[in-house]
Amino acid sequence: MNHLLHTLVLVSTCTVSVAQSKPAQNAKRAGQQEFSVHSTNKSRGLFVACDRNRDDRITYREALQAIVEINRQRFRKFDTNNDGRIQAPEFDRRFKELTGFGGKLTLTKSAVQRLPATTADVSITLVRFFTNLDKNRDDRLSDAEWKPVEETLVTLQRLQFTRLDLNMSGDLTLSELAVLDDLIKALHKGSAKKPSGKQRRPLPEELRAADLDADSLLSERELARALVRIHLTLARLAKQIIQRADTDGDQHLNAVEVQAARITRPARKPWSRRQRR
Repeated sequence: MNHLLHTLVLVSTCTVSVAQSKPAQNAKRAGQQEFSVHSTNKSRGLFVACDRNRDDRITYREALQAIVEINRQRFRKFDTNNDGRIQAPEFDRRFKELTGFGGKLTLTKSAVQRLPATTADVSITLVRFFTNLDKNRDDRLSDAEWKPVEETLVTLQRLQFTRLDLNMSGDLTLSELAVLDDLIKALHKGSAKKPSGKQRRPLPEELRAADLDADSLLSERELARALVRIHLTLARLAKQIIQRADTDGDQHLNAVEVQAARITRPARKPWSRRQRR
């Protein structure tokens, strides 16, 4: 549990530091487009838009022409192997990190014009809907994973698997579900009853002990109690973490939100007794 809580604290404090030191940004210029939700398909489309010469690598010069507010320091966060080029896996990893905590990637007008037609931006509501159905975490929905939706909303023919599977691959991707974005948001907004603890996805095993009422949600109070066990001064960060990671506005963290809060970061040496003091 301590490892995951340390991650949440680190992200929360880093976010505040950046927010306080970063000057006010200019308003988005005409033609630019922001992307704030990650998906594998979207990441590939953005990579293609940035790769002007189609050599499957993005140079710093290409990045300058395609990504708003890029600089050498930010480029190096993409280029993790320091070879001066951004490969597709590096791009996807950094894009996922940026969007994991409310960040975004903004493309210039010229890059937007090179976006593949299938690169659709979707709401966080649809992403959560997709993630809850994707049991094996392969970024695709099989017929079996989609079946509960068809059975629940049997009267809506446009939800039929065969109608949505446009490329007839036998799976549904997030981009194929983009046509349902407005419908899913409307259903989510109109749902008066929230799922009970038994219906929710369980919290990660290392955080279940902090879930005092066993409802598969972490409240600010529960999070504060867990943080106190690491250090007395960390309890004050509970509210800040909830505000940053709570994407549905219910003042609690569910399993999906906790999972989204997990960012890739370099391994650190264990704290010594002197550091703890």
